[in-house]
Amino acid sequence: MRLQDFEAAVSSLSTMNRFALWRTFLLVCLVAAVTATKGPSQQDRDWPSHGGPGIINWRNAFRERKIDPDSVQSYDLKWEFITGGDVTATPSVSRGLVYFPSWNGKLFAVRARTGKLVWEQNLTQLTAGIPDIEGKNFVTKLFGYPILSRSTPVIVGNLLIVGLSSPGAVIAVKRSTGHHVWSTVLDSHPYALITMSGTVFEGAYYIGTSSLEEVRQEGCCTFQGRFFKLDLATGKILWSVRMQPDNGGKPGLYSGNAIWASGPPIDTTRRLVYIATGNSYSAPPDVEECRTQNPANVTNPTLEDPCVAEGDYVTSIVAINIDTGKVSWARNLGGSDVFVLACLANPTGGNCPESPGPDYDFGESPMLLTIKPKGGESRDVAIVGQKSGFVWALDRSTGDLVWVTAAGPGGVLGGSSWGMATDGKRVFTHIINNERAEFKLLPSTEVVRRGGWVAMDAATGQILWSTANPDNFTTNPPMSHANGVLFGGSNGNIETLNPGKVVALDAKTGKVLWTHPTPGPLAGGVSVVKGMAFVGVGTNVVFPRLTGAGTSYYGKSVLAFSLPSH
Repeated sequence: MRLQDFEAAVSSLSTMNRFALWRTFLLVCLVAAVTATKGPSQQDRDWPSHGGPGIINWRNAFRERKIDPDSVQSYDLKWEFITGGDVTATPSVSRGLVYFPSWNGKLFAVRARTGKLVWEQNLTQLTAGIPDIEGKNFVTKLFGYPILSRSTPVIVGNLLIVGLSSPGAVIAVKRSTGHHVWSTVLDSHPYALITMSGTVFEGAYYIGTSSLEEVRQEGCCTFQGRFFKLDLATGKILWSVRMQPDNGGKPGLYSGNAIWASGPPIDTTRRLVYIATGNSYSAPPDVEECRTQNPANVTNPTLEDPCVAEGDYVTSIVAINIDTGKVSWARNLGGSDVFVLACLANPTGGNCPESPGPDYDFGESPMLLTIKPKGGESRDVAIVGQKSGFVWALDRSTGDLVWVTAAGPGGVLGGSSWGMATDGKRVFTHIINNERAEFKLLPSTEVVRRGGWVAMDAATGQILWSTANPDNFTTNPPMSHANGVLFGGSNGNIETLNPGKVVALDAKTGKVLWTHPTPGPLAGGVSVVKGMAFVGVGTNVVFPRLTGAGTSYYGKSVLAFSLPSH
């Protein structure tokens, strides 16, 4: 009730009744005020999804107080939980339990303090008998497990929402037992999968689809990325939006534009959800002809590309109205990037574009911040890293460019992919540098040929520091922030059996504060809750079957680190 409505109602009562009613009203207000200021909720203290607390994708444990740049230097291994398969998802954590999937088709819940198993579910058995979830698509053939998940589970109430990679489906299970509640197939395309971790808001779940169709040598491609809103209670699809003009399932037209990673952030005031898209796999003949005459622009990606048609949201940031599913605005940031992964090994294959793009698409969702440049006005922005090595800040209302920074070299893996982090004033990205390009560690003049990490001023994009990986490897894991400490990881190397490392840096200076070897390479990020850090080990998403590397050296565990007092 509005205050003016309350006053109108009170005026019609007797003096005594008015006094009693006003006293009740003030008591209610006091209780509400105490409730509003009593401190962070349990969800604020936990890590309930890929993006950490909240729905703005900061990957920031902003209530963390036990870890700081001094204490993290005494971090040590608390426990290791053996999964039997790679874990590339950032673990989610709530109310003393840690949740994560593994690449051998399992879903686990373990105790945060001890690593003791609470429950384990075989996803193939869990989904047995459910129509359209049969585990017969390409992912099954490639990795050998009928049903698997590689995305961070989303925790909401007593539900755990999990994206599947065979087929492109979402299931909800009881958080306390792992028992099936509902399931929804989003895309039955044989190459479709779910790689992103969704976002929950106002009784709905928001999620996008991706694909491995571009690994095909012939007959490519028909998959098209889509973004969905599901009813949280039932899994019913409320709306979906396609990232390209509909190809009707026919090859030779638009395909691709997958929605890969991170948790899509939601602006609750503007009622917009923000996503970032991947490259195309194919385009209509007229677009291919245009691309032949106008090669992909990789040196100045802020220029508009004449080959990007209306409704083709290739390599773009897209803002979607959460109530209607209508696109509010879209900003292309990589031109008509038509790229097929299989063509790296066989450039003359039948499905290879005549003028391939650089594969500088987006492998992560934006973060939502409010910035205020010195002497300027506050502005709401969406900030996102790209596989090109560029980091972009766009106006949340219009998509207009606020700033862009070349943080480091790009590559097929990145650049930036799977997730940046922020403390609200600075933004942090990894530079994977899988192609071993020259990486200038700005603002210094030092040049390296390995991965690293970069901090930028959120208001201006100015590079504050750049730090190279202490080991001579890539830096695949996404970033995480906790109370002045920045967590990342070194991927290691399968061929030389060199393990990865978890790395902690000083968020202010970029100084490496602490490292710890892991029993395998890293691809997943760190989640931080109540002084503890959790990370999965393994890179099956890249090795070995996609690259032909050896098959005997997988990560098979999740690690927990803590301070000595824990």
